[in-house]
Amino acid sequence: MGGIREEWDVIVDYCELIIPNVFTPDYGDAMNEDFHIEGLEVYDNVRMRIYNRWGQLIYSDDNYRNNNAWRPNNGETGTYWYTMSLPNGFDYNGHVTILRDN
Repeated sequence: MGGIREEWDVIVDYCELIIPNVFTPDYGDAMNEDFHIEGLEVYDNVRMRIYNRWGQLIYSDDNYRNNNAWRPNNGETGTYWYTMSLPNGFDYNGHVTILRDN
């Protein structure tokens, strides 16, 4: 008996991100060298701002990519604060700690 046939195009715009809370540049193991965020590859025009403990903006990028991720200058350690805005309207903020092998 006749039925109704419909087709739907589904666009999924969300990808789970895994944002580290610590990374270890120059730690001697060539791992966790920069602020690499898993899942970020699917987004363009990611707005990233990073602040030091005094609230001073130390890094800014309006098209943040993992292939050019933030890595602080030699010797900088401690906790930093970030704000990140995705083009789909999702916003993230939190802290990340940098540890170095002294």
